[in-house]
Amino acid sequence: TIGSTYLISSNIVNSLRLTANRTATLNETAEFYAWSDYGSTVVSPYPKRSLLSITGGFSVGSATQGGPAVSNLLGGNDDVSWTVGEHQLGFGVSGGRFTNTDFNKGRDTGRAAFSGQVTGLGMADFLTGNVAMFDQAGKNRRDEYKWYFGTYGSDTWKAARRLTINYGVRWEPYFAQTFKN
Repeated sequence: TIGSTYLISSNIVNSLRLTANRTATLNETAEFYAWSDYGSTVVSPYPKRSLLSITGGFSVGSATQGGPAVSNLLGGNDDVSWTVGEHQLGFGVSGGRFTNTDFNKGRDTGRAAFSGQVTGLGMADFLTGNVAMFDQAGKNRRDEYKWYFGTYGSDTWKAARRLTINYGVRWEPYFAQTFKN
């Protein structure tokens, strides 16, 4: 973040701030067991990773397997403070753009659940191979962005020696998140 505060006159101050932020992460989950370790023939692109849950038993893996992600934020704001008599007027504008690109690997490892619907016990269904649910899909790439904009006006009025009144208005329209793919 960089900023500049400029004294326009003895009663007007302008503050400008610009910001940039970049985050890059790998977000990999820990390695536990491969499907072949359970005796299954399910093929997973990631060795030693599987998603398994057993009602009344144990769970292995995480529903969010993660993957590489890059997030960027570019933004700024400009604020003006102007003192006029018993009033301190403030107004400003801010805006920015957030982008995010990541690869969600939550389903390509394969996900299985054993609920006990056949034997009455989740662990017994697991040991006998009675799967209640299984799904598997490819890696999902998210490539998205979102705009932000806001503007405001305010007044701090010294109405009397022991009375200060603050009021103002702010407008922040909503811009929907947009997915490029």
